[in-house]
Amino acid sequence: PHPPTGDKKFRALFSHMWEDKRGSYNRIECAHSADGIHWEICKELPRFGMSGSHLNDVSVLFYDEDAQEFVQNTRHFLQWAGAINLRNPHTESFLPPMEPHNPMTYNQRRVWQTRSHDFLHWSELVPVAATDDLEDNLDESFYGMAQFKIGNVYLATVGVLRAVDNEMDVQLLISRDGIRWRRTNKRQPFLSPRGESYWDAHMNSLASPPIEMDDKLYFFHGGAGAHHDWWLCDNEGFELPASDLPENVKYGLGLATLRKEGFAGLYANKYREGIIITRPLISMGTKLVINGRCAPGGYIQVEVVDRYDEVIAPCSRENCDIFTGDDTAHVVTWRGNPHIPSGKDERRYWRKLRFFLRDAELFSFRFTDEEGEEDTGQRK
Repeated sequence: PHPPTGDKKFRALFSHMWEDKRGSYNRIECAHSADGIHWEICKELPRFGMSGSHLNDVSVLFYDEDAQEFVQNTRHFLQWAGAINLRNPHTESFLPPMEPHNPMTYNQRRVWQTRSHDFLHWSELVPVAATDDLEDNLDESFYGMAQFKIGNVYLATVGVLRAVDNEMDVQLLISRDGIRWRRTNKRQPFLSPRGESYWDAHMNSLASPPIEMDDKLYFFHGGAGAHHDWWLCDNEGFELPASDLPENVKYGLGLATLRKEGFAGLYANKYREGIIITRPLISMGTKLVINGRCAPGGYIQVEVVDRYDEVIAPCSRENCDIFTGDDTAHVVTWRGNPHIPSGKDERRYWRKLRFFLRDAELFSFRFTDEEGEEDTGQRK
């Protein structure tokens, strides 16, 4: 969005591979384009800190609009170079042995991050996401990570490879700064392979951010009916399933959809009313927009209070018009009026919201129509 010149509106990183009499070679190069179709390869090679022009595969790019810099989530070319005891027994697999609780021998696939302002000079690679020796299975590792931003929260989809089953699903990560990540939903899959007879029977991958279309998020994802690398391993001497025979291996592109901002929600059933009270929020917004869904007979109401828990008139629960529908952008009203008093005095500058739900789910909320400015985009 901020190209230094018109011919650099589009950027690309790619692997240049070639062979000659001396052997096979591979290096990372970059290119730029004015239209995304006609490309010019940069004469200068990109450099990644002390790694120089060396980089491993499975790289995913993200543009940080706030910092106006490129972010690359990738793999370090020395990630396999742990101080492994070569006298330990090991199989014929190309995967080296795993030693839990020993950082010097850590050799699982993990996600490294590097940043750049000009697309040529990149910062030193630092690890930002990896499986945990205590919380994850010993055979699990991270395989590629695409990050994106929803409001002021960073989300990422990461492939989780399970080496024993030789399958891969996708899990969801969350971060407040785009650097320090944590898992969501108790490590349950965000997108799973569907098993035998499906085109994505054993693998799913999600290496691009979602595309917002109307009230849905479109996730274009990869999948395979084969296992991750069994089709490469016939030299190990075991009988391959028919789907993993090299001539039968097929990869596909699929589409999964999700409700807009539907990554998580707070739900109350029909038997008890649920009450949600936010922390104090700073906003000059004069309208409140919610993303919610109510079952038949369910409802959502909201009231706005100050930092002392006193209602900011007229935004009380009694005045709130009950929401009973299903809408990703419902404007809350109080007796038909959507206006929320705002100002820089402490009673209006700091706000808390009280939500009342029954047989309904709340996905997100935000203040809009800030006086004199654009949408603040504050979300839960």
